[in-house]
Amino acid sequence: MEFFSFIIIYTSCKVYIFLKTKRLIQIKDPLLRKIRLGLRQILLNESKKRLNLLHDKRRDLQDSQELNQLSYDEYIHLVNPIVEKVNKIRIELSSSIVVCAICRDIEGDRVFSPKDKIWYCPKCYAILEKSYKKEIEALGKIN
Repeated sequence: MEFFSFIIIYTSCKVYIFLKTKRLIQIKDPLLRKIRLGLRQILLNESKKRLNLLHDKRRDLQDSQELNQLSYDEYIHLVNPIVEKVNKIRIELSSSIVVCAICRDIEGDRVFSPKDKIWYCPKCYAILEKSYKKEIEALGKIN
């Protein structure tokens, strides 16, 4: 019997699990699927709230800069951390199991790609797998 091969790294308030092989997370029980969807919706809504708050802060700073209350350098100095936070949230969300990295679907099962270190829905992963195979064949023909 093969055990899951993965590494767990604890950081402040986050747990990262690095899987070494392709994994399909599939739930067949309809009640558990409903619970999974509810949890994903909660996480997605929280991410959207945080992004909206950060966009509001950026808009307020932009208004202050347009009203000449802030110099351009001060504006850039204050906006850069906000932009970095927005980008970090977007990257974490797109690489999480909550949404498919390609089609952005929140429902359904997920497949982990160890090559990309990203979660995909099975349909998108199948398309990616085909394109990887075609890419490898094309490289083989060139060499």
